Amino acid sequence: MMMAEMDKTDAAGRALPEAADVLATRFGPVPLDPDRQFRFRGGLPGFPEAEHFQLDPIPDLDSDFMMLQAVGVPDIGFIVVVLPDDVPVIRRRDIEDVRAMLDIACGELMVLAVVTLVPTEKGVEKVVNLRAPLFVDARRKLGAQVVLSNPAYPLRHPLVWSEAGN
Repeated sequence: MMMAEMDKTDAAGRALPEAADVLATRFGPVPLDPDRQFRFRGGLPGFPEAEHFQLDPIPDLDSDFMMLQAVGVPDIGFIVVVLPDDVPVIRRRDIEDVRAMLDIACGELMVLAVVTLVPTEKGVEKVVNLRAPLFVDARRKLGAQVVLSNPAYPLRHPLVWSEAGN
């Protein structure tokens, strides 16, 4: 196979769209999809240059983990997990307060937590930041990272409630 042909396929050999329609990620290229993009006004803390992100499943990984990749800034991307409604890791009242503050309509809120891998003596532990989750308005395609005032929410909460945590 010639080099030009290799550049037009992903790791699984699937044809990719033209370069202008591809988002570079640490997991390989994924098609740009405006329906999966969100704007974080002013960027995320520490990353003001990246306001536009795309949320996708991680390619070739059957998991609850997702990737939140900065559009146009390939070095900025995060592994995230959608916080489940049926597991109250954040009090419903706190979520509703943020939803109202950000003027997100009922049923349009998606709450994401950034996943971090922490080395331990037993291997690697997956933890999420519950103190500063990402709140996304699915309809308006806007997001914000909100630092919750309740000190009970840890920066490193063990990820155990979903298949992603196993």
